[in-house]
Amino acid sequence: MRGFVASDASSGKPLFVFVRSRARWERKSTVQICKATGYYDHSDPILDKEVKDRLWAAENTWPSVVRELGTPNLIGWSRARAQVLQFIAVQAVRNPLFRTRILAHRKSMADDHARKGSAPQDRALEEMLSALPEISRWLHRLDWALRWTDQRNPFITCDQCVFVEGKAASIAQAINLPETLVFFPITATLLVVGATTPFTLHSARMLVPDIERLYGLVFRSAEEYVIGPKEVTVPGGDIARVW
Repeated sequence: MRGFVASDASSGKPLFVFVRSRARWERKSTVQICKATGYYDHSDPILDKEVKDRLWAAENTWPSVVRELGTPNLIGWSRARAQVLQFIAVQAVRNPLFRTRILAHRKSMADDHARKGSAPQDRALEEMLSALPEISRWLHRLDWALRWTDQRNPFITCDQCVFVEGKAASIAQAINLPETLVFFPITATLLVVGATTPFTLHSARMLVPDIERLYGLVFRSAEEYVIGPKEVTVPGGDIARVW
């Protein structure tokens, strides 16, 4: 979230956050939102360590990856690409929506690590680890492009921070659909977008109409919070209609 702070970041509450339950923008600090106690706790000590090692590893190296990207250039992107895609894969499975869906559709998903009869929290974590390699392989098969903007029309994110555009409702479903686009805002001024067909321009400024379309996608994807460096409006201005 530190990539999405407002220009007056010294205020102590540097994020603009649209809180869905209250339908309004509020100022927040990075420690006030998107937190849950025990979210990665597994009852088996061995699996508990595996969960934390695999899901936290990408998080711990992320600040250095963002610095490597710096300004949007293809040289920095080529060096950081593998780490960015791994981070996207992890973010795709570590959110509440993925956990809810993976439990709801458990029988239709790979069951390499899940143990029958284990508690829902344990099963969810096991399924997250099981899904991670397939999602990562799929992301690496896509063609990826950098898109940037400025603070006048910033990128935003939310508590489900990997955005899928197309007929699929989630990355798990998108794997089998060739027309899917995947958006991942890295900061308020830089994002990557992946597609099954090659891009003509692999680095370019994103047009304002496309940014506004992204706003709608972010609001539709959010469970509780939309996060950015300023208040933004969705196309048409009706946030309730988008949700």
